[in-house]
Amino acid sequence: MGDGYLRCLSNRAVVGIGGKYAPIQGAVSMDQIIVELTGIPEVYAGDTVEIISPDPTAPNSVENLARLSNTIPYEITCHLGRRITRILVDSFN
Repeated sequence: MGDGYLRCLSNRAVVGIGGKYAPIQGAVSMDQIIVELTGIPEVYAGDTVEIISPDPTAPNSVENLARLSNTIPYEITCHLGRRITRILVDSFN
């Protein structure tokens, strides 16, 4: 949980990449995860990976990660570490 991604999400959660979802394989280890890309053939080093989706209905949303972790969304966001870059997005325009 070095950057706030809970170990209990090992082999349970997914990340978004290339418009699809890739399952986490193995244990979440501090600041590293491994994802299965077999079903996503057009993935390249440097592609953007969405760890947490802003869409509350997405399988990698804060709400779903909380459900998988048997906790509440607030706890998921509170665990996010200082090393993670925050970008303020004005969603009212």
